[in-house]
Amino acid sequence: MFLCNSGNTGFLIKNKILSIDVKHFFWYTFFMTIIKNKKYTILAIDDTAENLGLLETLLENQNYQVLVATNGERGLNIVQKQQPDIILLDVMMPGWNGFETARRIKNIPELSHIPILFLSALDDSVNKVKGFNAGGVDYIAKPFQQVELLARIKTHLELAQLRNNLSLQVQIKTNELTRFYEDSLQLLSMVSEFRDYETSQHNSRLGEYARRIA
Repeated sequence: MFLCNSGNTGFLIKNKILSIDVKHFFWYTFFMTIIKNKKYTILAIDDTAENLGLLETLLENQNYQVLVATNGERGLNIVQKQQPDIILLDVMMPGWNGFETARRIKNIPELSHIPILFLSALDDSVNKVKGFNAGGVDYIAKPFQQVELLARIKTHLELAQLRNNLSLQVQIKTNELTRFYEDSLQLLSMVSEFRDYETSQHNSRLGEYARRIA
């Protein structure tokens, strides 16, 4: 049987709450440190070797890790195995074109969060709308300005990271509330046990008083 007084019970409750807050702070700090030090991976999918070489050199000079694929099917295979942080996708390719490749990637739940930026010489509004409908977050016309491309990549990586951070914070908060609920039930059980013990002791004292009076 658990024995305590009301002062000890209050102390235990405060300790439980403090323990939850410390765990929350530790895990949040841990994950934020990992995210801050992360080296982003970019997958470029294009059927032209010259374009891939240009993108690879440009991005590696910005300290990105670069993966390349020469068609949509190979690109999807890489995405499934390595899950890059962002995809640069050409539209006009043999086999699956860029729109089809994007739809196939977005139809896989565990890959659907990856941002896709289309790079294409087809810069008319009809194809841009097709790109967004296929799941793209941006559409950049070729030939592109390097500074603009890098700025857009940086922006979409930051936006994706903010979404991931929000999901992480929601998960941490949910876990925190779940633990607090479970600990609260445990404490309520302890308090109830304490009260049962106090009631039993009180009844025993009343019985003893009655016996002495008699």
